[in-house]
Amino acid sequence: MSLITLPNPEWIELLKAEAAKGKPIAQIAREVGMARPSVSMLINGTYPAKSLDLVTRKHGAAVMQLYRDQMMCPHLRCGISAERQNL
Repeated sequence: MSLITLPNPEWIELLKAEAAKGKPIAQIAREVGMARPSVSMLINGTYPAKSLDLVTRKHGAAVMQLYRDQMMCPHLRCGISAERQNL
């Protein structure tokens, strides 16, 4: 039996994109208010939690707001722009 690999949440992809730009993980962690080891593990895909639900609820919205200027929609589990919020 093989496990299904789900795509990363959008906010984790934003963390990865910031790191790919050359921004130090410590700086990313300070900007989003997370512990540096947690950010490092999320970026590297080694975060030990069985589910990302808790960390997404705690930090996903801040990452979306900071790096994409969007709000995190808990139902769609992705960022939505100000224009889309008012529909």
